[in-house]
Amino acid sequence: MAIEITEFLKNIQRKTFRPFFILGDRKRKALGLLMLFLKKKISLNELFWMLKPVTKRPPEISLKRQKLINQEIENYLLKNKVLDEDGSLNLLGKNFYYLNLEDVLGSIGQIIVNDEYNLKNFLKEDSVVFDVGANIGVFTIFSANLIKKGKVFAFEPVSFVFDVLKRNTRDYDNVDCHKIGFASKAEEKEILIRQWAPGDSTIKDSPVQRPFQSFDLKEKIEISTLDNFVSEKKLRKIDFIKIDVEGYEIEVLKGGIETIKKFRPILGISLHSQSFEIEIKQIFEKEIKNYEIKKSKKDPNDLFCLPK
Repeated sequence: MAIEITEFLKNIQRKTFRPFFILGDRKRKALGLLMLFLKKKISLNELFWMLKPVTKRPPEISLKRQKLINQEIENYLLKNKVLDEDGSLNLLGKNFYYLNLEDVLGSIGQIIVNDEYNLKNFLKEDSVVFDVGANIGVFTIFSANLIKKGKVFAFEPVSFVFDVLKRNTRDYDNVDCHKIGFASKAEEKEILIRQWAPGDSTIKDSPVQRPFQSFDLKEKIEISTLDNFVSEKKLRKIDFIKIDVEGYEIEVLKGGIETIKKFRPILGISLHSQSFEIEIKQIFEKEIKNYEIKKSKKDPNDLFCLPK
């Protein structure tokens, strides 16, 4: 089996000089793209567009950019025996498949290596965890490894992403995957998808508006509420809820107020707009009460809601 990816990323973080596209910031990625131009893998016009923000790039340029970057990363990982023969990563001792290698390395670095959600402190062996916006399962699998006697419920509405999530979690008896999204009421919604970066999938009427032309796929998805799901499953406890749904976090929260009031879990919520912090605080103060709301020290774009 290949070298375990979290250990590899820990070593990469310690290096002053590392590959441009692995855990790289914008400047390092820009230098990496310049190197691709000098190697004549892209034209000057393509370099010009690839350096622009994703919302201003034509989808075909973004797709080519991501393919090139992923190829560069794959070559490096193969050379260093970090990719398995079937193209999977070794994540915590099991095969892990991906859609976008650059993105998944970033997620593993944040969620597992840096423990972005403080799961090692918050979770117990028998905890019940909700992963709302599970994508391909990095948070899900990290949680499942921490709660051997507990349960992780993972929710992902996009079909081809959900298929990878199911594949990545098939060897975990304590993971239950559901192809569904959450909001304040049950209905059908349209979700916009970037095939080169499916983690950016955004429900069409999300308050975080992104240019429609930066997406190249769309899908009708089933939407329920947290309260409905918990009632149907007759759950007896929930200890931690992670919500990262590209701008629909407040809608998810509104559909789970009774669940939160009843079970009083810890919540880790991604802030895709800083204005969401005020709205979230208002919901807890008016509807739920007795929670401490504070930003994460590890990532200012994460908000923790802690029962008092």
